[in-house]
Amino acid sequence: MDTIIYQIERNAPKREEERKPLVDLHV
Repeated sequence: MDTIIYQIERNAPKREEERKPLVDLHV
């Protein structure tokens, strides 16, 4: 799961990262 989330974070723009809770996992 972590790998998939990480890929999505890198692919998605920073704007989406802020909107999605993926930022929490990244930090």
